Amino acid sequence: MKNQEKVEKLRGGLIVSCQALEDEPLHSPFIMSKMALAARNGGAVGIRANTAVDIQAIKGEVDLPVIGIYKKNYGDCSVFITPTMQEVDEIVASGAEIVAMDGTGRIRPDGSVISVLFPEIRRKYPEQLFMADVATVEEALMAEQLGFDFVAPTLFGYTQETLGQKNCR
Repeated sequence: MKNQEKVEKLRGGLIVSCQALEDEPLHSPFIMSKMALAARNGGAVGIRANTAVDIQAIKGEVDLPVIGIYKKNYGDCSVFITPTMQEVDEIVASGAEIVAMDGTGRIRPDGSVISVLFPEIRRKYPEQLFMADVATVEEALMAEQLGFDFVAPTLFGYTQETLGQKNCR
């Protein structure tokens, strides 16, 4: 399926997040794949999933586009959604149609910022679709300028600048 077809398949539909972290009761690739199946049966047009293992299990269960992320903590670093090239590599290798990553201007675990890291990622994976998870309008505009294919306000209310806010300004 070509990238434009993947985009059109998602347009206007429900994307369901099927994620559970290691310390959560539903953590299991098998369970996440069954949650994705239930979501598809309920009308979802796409799945958002965490880690290559879960993505592969989900892709074995449903034929829906997957937005892949890798939540990884690096000490006190506030960037944890696909924070480095290593996590990007793993998500691309998993077969996710879209790789989502923190698109904020915050310092990443390796000391870089998205405006430096993303051009490197785009050069390495020119045909891959990418989503920027952002918290502010300014970050969304920056992500668009950097060449992300999708921008999502996933981090609104979770960053230092937007913590506790309920409405975008």
